Amino acid sequence: MNATIFSRATVASVLRRLVVPVLFALGFGAAAHAGQIAMGFMSYDEGTSAPTIATFDIQNLTGSNSFPPDAPVSTSVSFNNLSLTVHFLDGTSTSFGQSDFTLGLDGLSYNGPGVVFGSGNDAVSALLTGTFSTTSLTLADGTTPTILDTFSAAITDPTGGTLQNLDSAVIYATTTGGGTSVPEPRTLGLFMVSLLMAGLALARGRYRHGLLAAAFVLLGVASTSAEAASTTVQIATATLPSTGLTGVSQVNLSFRGMPAGATPAGMQMYLASGSCMAPGGATTAPNLIKMVFGGIGEVNFTIPAGLAAGTYYVSFSGTTTGGVSYVSNGCAILAVTTTNSTVAACVPTSSLAVAMGTTVTAYVPNGNWGSYATGVRAVPIEGGGSPVAIATPKAVNSCASNPANGETVCTANTPDVYLIKGDSLVGTLTSSANGYASFTGGSCQNCGVAINALTNTAYIAGGFSAASSGTGVQPLNLVNNIFGAPFLMTHQVSEDIAIDGTRNVLLSPGEDGSYTLLTLNSAGGIVSEFGNNAPAYYDLDSAAEDCTTGIALAAEEFSSNVYIVDLSQAAYTPALPAGTWTAPGNTVNVGAGGYFSAGTSGISVAPGTGHLGIVTGEFGGNTATVFQLPSTAGTGTPGLVDFAYFTLPSTPDGTYFSAGNDPHTTTAYTSPNNGKAYGVIADWATGAPAYLAIIDLKALLAAPRSSANFVDPSYDLVANGVIRYVPTN
Repeated sequence: MNATIFSRATVASVLRRLVVPVLFALGFGAAAHAGQIAMGFMSYDEGTSAPTIATFDIQNLTGSNSFPPDAPVSTSVSFNNLSLTVHFLDGTSTSFGQSDFTLGLDGLSYNGPGVVFGSGNDAVSALLTGTFSTTSLTLADGTTPTILDTFSAAITDPTGGTLQNLDSAVIYATTTGGGTSVPEPRTLGLFMVSLLMAGLALARGRYRHGLLAAAFVLLGVASTSAEAASTTVQIATATLPSTGLTGVSQVNLSFRGMPAGATPAGMQMYLASGSCMAPGGATTAPNLIKMVFGGIGEVNFTIPAGLAAGTYYVSFSGTTTGGVSYVSNGCAILAVTTTNSTVAACVPTSSLAVAMGTTVTAYVPNGNWGSYATGVRAVPIEGGGSPVAIATPKAVNSCASNPANGETVCTANTPDVYLIKGDSLVGTLTSSANGYASFTGGSCQNCGVAINALTNTAYIAGGFSAASSGTGVQPLNLVNNIFGAPFLMTHQVSEDIAIDGTRNVLLSPGEDGSYTLLTLNSAGGIVSEFGNNAPAYYDLDSAAEDCTTGIALAAEEFSSNVYIVDLSQAAYTPALPAGTWTAPGNTVNVGAGGYFSAGTSGISVAPGTGHLGIVTGEFGGNTATVFQLPSTAGTGTPGLVDFAYFTLPSTPDGTYFSAGNDPHTTTAYTSPNNGKAYGVIADWATGAPAYLAIIDLKALLAAPRSSANFVDPSYDLVANGVIRYVPTN
């Protein structure tokens, strides 16, 4: 061959273009860290629990999740004593501890705490520290290094700006004897020898020998490429985070060995129910593929809408832009925690709870803050069946149900907390309440309960003597039935709190005139308190919210008003012991010239996309108002689209309907059977709950009116199917 056919520069250029990419693909592009071994990474993951929440999740890459040679640790190593500090654009910071991390389904990784993003004050960096459960490792190549027991990892965005989705930091272990974690040799030896031969030959001007060696390299590359025509990609045993909400949550799947040229457009995620790759599963395209280090990366996808709650097995396959097909080497597990985010959020505390399924059951306490009557009644309101009496040791004032799993939690006037499944009392717990919260309607130690189904956490409002307000809220983890530390409030806790699980806030409009918000982390812990004195009326009674839009409300006791505020426009000013928040708000008179007993008191919005709610009086009275909220938010000052004031008809026994005492005997729900929004009000005309009024909220708004916002009193609401009564006995 004539050496002048190919110049030295030409051959060198060919080698650069062919060899360098291959080096990266085979693992030599990863930075070598002297004396360090990759154990996992922390990832900044947006949209994991809500569209505006980003979580700091930890992917453990040891044991069953190891990806040699990049993450070569065969020993299962736990990450303990975790401490995370997040720094924000305005110079502030917040810290999280071990209790803010939830163990993933693989038993090693962690679903982490969350922060708000997209608010103009996003996170700019995060520092994680912790310890390893063991210092003696076994690697995939059989070596047994010893490591230091502490680690740290810091996330920053490569651009120097705020953190972006899937920004990450590798968690390294430092060996006590030095050393370097490098790729496995495997087939690389021949490749490197050939590369060396080519380089030496070219360097000495021996073009023919150099070309021969280069051909050897090309032959190896071609062989490797042919073998890679169908590539198997390693994946982790569980997604990160390993739980999520159908149609809402974004989760990630860690991998190693993805061929170059893989794109979201060329990949399909497959979610099977029952077993790995079982037929009939759901499919979706990923949102993003991003490399973390070496050959390890993450693929981000949104859980498809419409999945039933349960465990799913996630896999993927695809074709690169170069025509190489690939498939994951198995499945990762993912727990879909609930079927509908709006059904599982924003139901406020009240006397009543509604557990949903094919049979919808209301849990109706026999007591209140001023009563010593014990027991709860489980009353089927959809699906048939008869009421069942559930005995309790002490008088119950409130109940709340988790729509995702049907578990019900009830609070006594004492520190007792009762756990109910179906029609059985299955457990009794004791809160930390050690004082009495006093309201216009009575006093209590445990005063009410609300449940966030997204984290399976109950929140007990009550009296705590150490709080400056004498009140506070205590979280209860319903996975292990362990109480968290009480959050002692500066402002008075509301008679009826509400939980917005999608925005991670607890709503607490109080009788001291402050519409207080408590911010939550992704694990359910209460982080901070913010007060808002925007309402002109001082006596706020209870909370409600439309979680689909972020429009929140509060009943203004002893008036005919409700206060409406747009949480999607909320601005927070942190301070100790309590900060402040502001948002556009508006007071609306919903009495239409009528009368509420004790004024507007109980209020609830039916979760779902109907944007419908109901407000009632208390301590007697038979009037209420159904209202229609806007379907969008985010601009301007919120108001009501429509409302209709009405009178509840007499109950089937001919008695005038009479609303119950505090806490309010009013709630609302969206039927899982027909999708309609219903209000529920308990009748206490006999001094105990005798009937439940089930009100079709949309039908009530459509009823004939005698004036603009007043339902025609001559219109028979029962005969026309707008209201039906269900006996509690």
